[in-house]
Amino acid sequence: MYDFGVFGDFQINLKKFGFDGGIFFKNPKKSIVPGNFLKSDNQTEIKKFSKNKGFLLIECKDYKTRRFVAEKGLADGIVNAELYGTRNSVKFPDSGIDDKLMRFMAENNVSYVVNLRNMIEKNKTREIMFNITLAKKFKTPIIIISGAKKESQIKHSSGLISAGVVFGLNKKEAKKSLFFAQKNIIKRFKK
Repeated sequence: MYDFGVFGDFQINLKKFGFDGGIFFKNPKKSIVPGNFLKSDNQTEIKKFSKNKGFLLIECKDYKTRRFVAEKGLADGIVNAELYGTRNSVKFPDSGIDDKLMRFMAENNVSYVVNLRNMIEKNKTREIMFNITLAKKFKTPIIIISGAKKESQIKHSSGLISAGVVFGLNKKEAKKSLFFAQKNIIKRFKK
């Protein structure tokens, strides 16, 4: 199992938390594979980055940019999409991802990434649950990350699995979200 989303720069042994490794965006020497986090809506800038340079996680405020990334398969994962939707409906929240975008993500192997820290801080559970339902429908890879910026925000692997169950995954799917897509990414760099 892997935590592919540690944003802080601190000394920690992920094995203590039930992980075989992870990606530390601020300290690549600790990462199992190179990792890049890009927060941008500039399509030209996004094109310059490449999945071949390492695991690429993208956060975009603009829906059109997220769709561009998914259609072209430019990233390994899209994160925090639920932060940029608005609650315009009681029945269906604008969760930052719709069925078209999720279908493109599935076709081009771009993972839907759930950032547990944002769920805790921003209370976006409803939007995440909606996105998980779409991801399951289209068989889009799902990755759950701690999103830790400081050591106290690292969660044990069992905590991430439990969060996955709360979001609508069964236990097997929640466990898979901690290793399946990540193993394919690791294989790409360990050849």
